[in-house]
Amino acid sequence: MTSLMLNTIFACAGIFFAGLLAGTEFTVRFGMRGPLDLLEESSHIIVRQGLIRTLRIIAPSFYFPALIFGVVSLLTGDSGTPFVLRILGIMMLIIWLGVTFIGTVPINSAALEWRPEAPPSNFRFLVERWERLAIVRVVTSVFAFGFFLISEIIIVAS
Repeated sequence: MTSLMLNTIFACAGIFFAGLLAGTEFTVRFGMRGPLDLLEESSHIIVRQGLIRTLRIIAPSFYFPALIFGVVSLLTGDSGTPFVLRILGIMMLIIWLGVTFIGTVPINSAALEWRPEAPPSNFRFLVERWERLAIVRVVTSVFAFGFFLISEIIIVAS
């Protein structure tokens, strides 16, 4: 197997997982927000807790392979524009991780302790903060996917 073929495999795996991450983030932010806003607070809390339990498994299973394959393809791939795009993609994933651990994880950890029959007094404030962080997560994951994809398109087209 040639080094070009190996790099293509690594790059495509990174694109695949970055795409799954971006799709998950996009769907949660734009597909779930409206319906969640229609629910009363107790139902909202129950659904949000279920989402948190599911997504804390799904998101890392997409994020870490995207980052690992992105770094491997950066180290084994072409220089020039594709290299810069892969660095930008990795930077987007690192920002995503920072926003997740600094912003989202503390809210999610607290949300898992909420009692549906007695929402916290700052429930709406926390949900709005979570939503603002979700926008950053969507943007960074979509840009990571886009940067990885365009990088590989440039390589294939040349």
